[in-house]
Amino acid sequence: IAGDLNTKQFKMLERMKGRISELLQMINTWLELSSVNIYKMRERFKALPIPQLVEETIDVLKSKASAKDIEIVTNISVLIHPVYGDEGMLTEALTNIVDNALKYSYTGSRVIIKVRESEGNVFMSVDDSGIGISQEDIPFIFDEFYRARNIDKKRVYGAGIGLAICKRIIAAHYGTITVSSKIGEGSTFTIT
Repeated sequence: IAGDLNTKQFKMLERMKGRISELLQMINTWLELSSVNIYKMRERFKALPIPQLVEETIDVLKSKASAKDIEIVTNISVLIHPVYGDEGMLTEALTNIVDNALKYSYTGSRVIIKVRESEGNVFMSVDDSGIGISQEDIPFIFDEFYRARNIDKKRVYGAGIGLAICKRIIAAHYGTITVSSKIGEGSTFTIT
């Protein structure tokens, strides 16, 4: 309608389109989670195969990993017990954590997803060798709207609610989420 666009205008509109899509996705996720009745969600809990959740997460993020030449590696030990939960919500949490690992990892690196069981608990960890999180930021990264200070906020978009949402989802499943990290050496997020 406006006529032909030059290359600079086209790139600008493409970036705007991407940012608007990310914003809409974030708003929809936030609205969905804020309206979820945890007790109703728990009524839908069923036995879930963790390897399938990991596979679904990788399928969703495969093209993003490929675009940065990041290899997603899995190390899943034999699990004896199923995990009971809401498949959509757990996949959402795991996808958010792996997506963050991809965002903050360097081109050509690896993201490792490990799953193991010990004493009746299942541990899922996502390990990257990206920019890392400072010790000063770690206590706050699960707070709503908080973003670590070492992030280039112009280059990596985010509103600081993804990890807060993950924490709520994991807590609704009677679990915990923790992080260990060092600046320049990457991060490991562990869901129990």
